[in-house]
Amino acid sequence: MKKTVVFIIAVLVAMTMSVTAFAEVDTYFPFLFKTANATPTIDGVKDEAYEGSDMIDIMQPGMLDLALEGHATAKVWTLWDDTNIYVYAEVNDPTPATTYSEGTDPWMLDSVEVYVDFANTKASNAYMHEQELTGQFRFCRTAEYPEVSGVGMYTDEAKDNVEFKVIDNGTDGYIVEAAIPHRDLAKKIGFSFQINDDMDADQVRDITIFTKMDGYMACQMNYAFDTLELEGCTAINGLEDDTIIYNTIDDLHELNNPTVEEPSSEEPSQEPADEPSQEAVSSENVSDVTPVDDADGSMTWIVVAVLAAAVAVVVVVIIAIIKSKKS
Repeated sequence: MKKTVVFIIAVLVAMTMSVTAFAEVDTYFPFLFKTANATPTIDGVKDEAYEGSDMIDIMQPGMLDLALEGHATAKVWTLWDDTNIYVYAEVNDPTPATTYSEGTDPWMLDSVEVYVDFANTKASNAYMHEQELTGQFRFCRTAEYPEVSGVGMYTDEAKDNVEFKVIDNGTDGYIVEAAIPHRDLAKKIGFSFQINDDMDADQVRDITIFTKMDGYMACQMNYAFDTLELEGCTAINGLEDDTIIYNTIDDLHELNNPTVEEPSSEEPSQEPADEPSQEAVSSENVSDVTPVDDADGSMTWIVVAVLAAAVAVVVVVIIAIIKSKKS
């Protein structure tokens, strides 16, 4: 009987301690990325100057998309100078889709979208298409659809002056480098990057990928944009909001590289105590627990709580059985 009790407790403890601990990053807040001041050559070859800026991981499927295995991801770098915002993206896409039929919407093809908001408008009611300083610029993988597309007031103004280069590397993915003219520049600007992935080459987009799950809203609302901080820029256009709460590049890397807690290697005691411990639970430990509000971390706490409750129920049942045996 005692050995059975020990086995049950050991299994439940191991289950509790082996729970995957996902990064607890509140992605409701925008990410803040540093952007160095330099002028690269737009040739699809990564200039050394890009290394002076934060590298942005694009790995999170949109909230409304299925998390399909093998979808595209990207590493993105940015630069700025007095005339342009520069974007260099290495897209890892092992499922090339380069066929284009006339009339196919460009966002249905393998492509990337770059969003800029020179006013850094993070208001929840800021509709992207209506913002004078906001633009969406789409660059397709296939050479059969080479022109810049997109929507927004600033897109219409600037897209004829956008310089870009796309290099298709087959199953290794593709590279996009672009220079987007800016206007009314400020030291912080809104920025978002989106991958459109047609995974089976049927000219129907299968999934979209961003820095965070609600990035899919960037095509409609400015609040979903992240932010670029232009190093060395002192210009303020009057619409910048220094009260915005930001996540950092380290938070993004934590989100994209969740840690796993290993099960305890300690051997369970061969003989359980004759009586349950009478030590009081410290109230300090209880009061120090901080609830997790974000969607990524809450599931972990729910699983832990359920398992802990299960352990408690089993212990109570065992104690009752032991007492009944003694009586």
